[in-house]
Amino acid sequence: MQSDRQHFSDLLRKHINGQLSEDDTTAFDKFLNSVPEEEQRELFYQVWQEVLSEGEEPVQTFSDTEKKHILDKVLQRDSPAKISYPSGQSVWRGALARYMVAAVMLLTIGVGLFLYSDRIDAPVESLANNNSKQDVEPGTDKAILLTEDGEEITLDSKQVGVIKSSQSFNIVRLESGEIQYQSTGQMESPQRHTVRTPRGGQINFLLPDGSKVWLNTASSLTFSSNMTTADRVVDMTGEVYFEVVKRQGQRFVVNGHFGQIDVLGTKFNVNAYDRALSTTALLEGSVQLESSTAQVRMYPDQLAKVRTDGRIVTARVDNINNHISWKDGFFYFDHADAYSIAAQLSRWYDIEVVVQSTNPHQEFTGTVSRKIKLSQMIEMLDYLGIKSKYLNNKLIIL
Repeated sequence: MQSDRQHFSDLLRKHINGQLSEDDTTAFDKFLNSVPEEEQRELFYQVWQEVLSEGEEPVQTFSDTEKKHILDKVLQRDSPAKISYPSGQSVWRGALARYMVAAVMLLTIGVGLFLYSDRIDAPVESLANNNSKQDVEPGTDKAILLTEDGEEITLDSKQVGVIKSSQSFNIVRLESGEIQYQSTGQMESPQRHTVRTPRGGQINFLLPDGSKVWLNTASSLTFSSNMTTADRVVDMTGEVYFEVVKRQGQRFVVNGHFGQIDVLGTKFNVNAYDRALSTTALLEGSVQLESSTAQVRMYPDQLAKVRTDGRIVTARVDNINNHISWKDGFFYFDHADAYSIAAQLSRWYDIEVVVQSTNPHQEFTGTVSRKIKLSQMIEMLDYLGIKSKYLNNKLIIL
């Protein structure tokens, strides 16, 4: 059976690449009709993972439960017994055909995407069919550093080396691609500087104490030029991921409209775009989160939500890393409605997004690359079941 398994794996690869000959198709059908479904499923997963792992883009992984959910949605079934296909073809023939269409789309445009929703077979509508002659590029690495005395330093340079040199500090792009603020120690008194990303921009920045921060689009972080005082205090807006260096006797404090986060040394993400509901996702270590009316201690794999009235709700979540997928190049839609998705797309593509959906609060879950053009994003939204069109320089979610 080992040779048969290898043969089927080869046929699956040909299926993905659209290279099945007439003889191959016959052999493919014969295999599907003679091999138990569980064995087909095992081989399918194996080839799926092998093919996706060969791509250049990082691939979002899924738990076994999520994979089963994906397959069930693709099959649109409650149980295998409720599906029938003509000419005695097995249920997997239909599954493979539709599943591979999505896989071909994934591999063709390099999206690094697989997602599930209540609809996965909606027709694709491209940007070219939306009365627009120009595509929209995704966001890029860009930001400015605003000094206390009003100087603006552009941080868009891709060249490794010194971006800005002054008597009191240097700004340097490292070979790793990170941009580092280096204090020279010659400043008479500490100053407060601000790193700010525009709409359609993001940045990976190293603070004077060695802590790493990733700023999502339309975000800011204000910090002290030396960070050698008893408390390292930063102020943020938007969304920032932190990897804080632990220093004995030195607190690291994050301030925002949500309240205050007290840190010793840890990895966490704060999303404070929405004043009505900010979230903190803790990956490692421990933090103390304090709002205007409440205070909680957070532990790894916990997600905390702070509401307008200061109430804090915490819960342990699986796959906590999904909440920082933006810094790794992905949108992660977690039961997101049309308004939430519109806000994220508007910031990243720096465009106006209008929601005209008759059911705007329907929830969608999926993972989509942030590295694709708007035309490709429209196609991927279609897989989620979200109809949209780009008209007169405006994305309309229908």
